Amino acid sequence: MKYIFVGTQSTGKSTILRQFQSEYNVITEVVRRLAKEGVKINEMGDEEGQWAIFNEYKKLFSEQDNYISDRGLVDVCAYTKYLVDQGSIDESIYTEQLKQLKEFVRDVQATYFYFPIEFPVVADGVRSVDENFRKAIDENIRAIMKEAKINHVIITGSVEHRVSIVKECMLAKY
Repeated sequence: MKYIFVGTQSTGKSTILRQFQSEYNVITEVVRRLAKEGVKINEMGDEEGQWAIFNEYKKLFSEQDNYISDRGLVDVCAYTKYLVDQGSIDESIYTEQLKQLKEFVRDVQATYFYFPIEFPVVADGVRSVDENFRKAIDENIRAIMKEAKINHVIITGSVEHRVSIVKECMLAKY
């Protein structure tokens, strides 16, 4: 089974993912690893970086049959869309990524879990702490999921409640 968490920064995706590390192959910290390698992220992102992140997720998703990931192609498209809206990169990049995302959704059966904003951003030295940026990414994520017709489960509440909802959905897939 393939499970993909979707949401802007600091919405609890990685916290919940850690609850499943012993049971599933996890795909996590991809953007952080690429940032350490020099890829520009967040508001400073560029075309090269957005493609590096997008292609890394596609590669990782194609290499495994069963996984749970704390981000995915929807997230990358949301950040790319933000950069297009800011005039930082060309719209053709977003258009192509969205096309590839729709193909992925069509061809790969995955369960999507959407994590909306529920609490303030936590500064960690990597993620952006700009709440306006965060809200813009969240809006982009919701619009992209709607446009790409991605069915998803909304994950909210306490850690325990979130974990129980994810587990219920996983069990329902068997």
